[in-house]
Amino acid sequence: DLDLTRPAAPRNPPRPQFETSTKEVLRKADFRNVRFLSNFLTEAGIIIKRSQTKISAKAQRKVAREIKTARALGLMPFTTMGKKPFMFGRSAEEDASEEEYGYDFVEKDAGPEDAVADADAVPDVETA
Repeated sequence: DLDLTRPAAPRNPPRPQFETSTKEVLRKADFRNVRFLSNFLTEAGIIIKRSQTKISAKAQRKVAREIKTARALGLMPFTTMGKKPFMFGRSAEEDASEEEYGYDFVEKDAGPEDAVADADAVPDVETA
């Protein structure tokens, strides 16, 4: 039964729309212009469909090709793997905390692993 007195399930909030024209896309879309191309990616790193971007098929193909080129050259991520959305100019080292990921981006002093490596080295022995 359909009960109109109960509220419907909450919907996801709409994404802020990026307004652009086809001419602007054809002029600005380049694999080096990562800041512009990031407007055509979702938070998960997926290319936004043409029905949402409202640009021509030619411009959408160019955007997709330039994003894929930028990904292949390492300028853009293939996916954010559900962590945080991609934002141009922010590196993983700046965002990652040692407690959250278990990484330490600062060089450590010589520890027990280094001492073992030094013990395996052959010492220089002078023969008399």
